[in-house]
Amino acid sequence: MYPFLRPLIAKHWQDIETSIKEQELEMRRLHTQVQSILNNFGSSVLTGREQEIVRSMLQGHSAKSTAEVLGISAGTVNVHRSNIYEKLDISSNSELFSLFIDAMTSVEVSGNQDVLKNYLSH
Repeated sequence: MYPFLRPLIAKHWQDIETSIKEQELEMRRLHTQVQSILNNFGSSVLTGREQEIVRSMLQGHSAKSTAEVLGISAGTVNVHRSNIYEKLDISSNSELFSLFIDAMTSVEVSGNQDVLKNYLSH
């Protein structure tokens, strides 16, 4: 039976390896796409500094942590956050996450454009 089963097992493992490689490529592509969306999120509405604050917020940083990374005070971060909330018509970090996810999943992504611009225009 071994001569019969050996090629079948080899083919099975080859198919699994191919599938794993395809999944890894897809995960890398998806990661790159999400990173691009994050980097450009709000560029049509927010200032460059506000975009930095939004990226930091979406990555889970607190005002204090963001301030340390950007070399500004936590109070300045909070002023920017307030301006961001007003410009995006939201009132919390939770709403920012929801807006990011909705915008990312609701519009076609092409190139390095702001998904928020397309989302808000629909």
